[in-house]
Amino acid sequence: MSTFDTWMAFSNFSSSVQFKNRYIIDPESQEFLDTLYQTAKQRIEILPKEGKLYRSQMGNDSRKSAIDENDFYLYPVPFRKERMLPRRNITKEGRANPKGISVVYASNDVDTALSESKPWLGSLISLATLNIRRELRVINFRTAEPFSKIFLNEPNDETKIEKVWSDIDRAFSQPVATSDDRADYTATQVISEYFRSKGFDGIAYRSALGKGYNFALFDLESINVLKCALYVSDDVTYSFSRNST
Repeated sequence: MSTFDTWMAFSNFSSSVQFKNRYIIDPESQEFLDTLYQTAKQRIEILPKEGKLYRSQMGNDSRKSAIDENDFYLYPVPFRKERMLPRRNITKEGRANPKGISVVYASNDVDTALSESKPWLGSLISLATLNIRRELRVINFRTAEPFSKIFLNEPNDETKIEKVWSDIDRAFSQPVATSDDRADYTATQVISEYFRSKGFDGIAYRSALGKGYNFALFDLESINVLKCALYVSDDVTYSFSRNST
């Protein structure tokens, strides 16, 4: 069975592509990616044609409604269908894409999609229902382990594989603050491009903001917008626990 050299393999890979070699992958990083591919056989998921996903964006359009022949008022409506999809080659960087390479971020659950827009109380949010136009083959990075484990000694091969995939799932799902001095998304972007080069249509990963999960789809033509609706955030709740470290 293919396995990783260490349970810290993702951490080592992330450091390498962030701070050493980003565009010319070194042999150790290439070996990590190849091992990741070899251990991905049980993580291939098929999204069926005509399946539904959801994508949200903060904000809305407005429409005029006449009060009388001299006056009118504006009322909020969701963004237009074309506004709810990313523009090709015009995009900021994200978990699965560098700046300028567009992917479609979406969720399998309405509430998760709405939460991913990070609304504040009373926000208006446009939600698009997406239709999957063809069967899509994606890599599922979701794991059952939401917390990071630390090992004093190298565990067995199966545990190392679970640990590495769990670390990657966390890296995809955790929100990262925009920063000018850190390449926070580099590792997940490189992993996404690697699986894209292997012929996959996207990736799936856990959401840190909802009960559903998220997708990054590489082909903008693989989906279309069926309809758009407007939502308002009725409640924003945070829960806190003390860090034991």
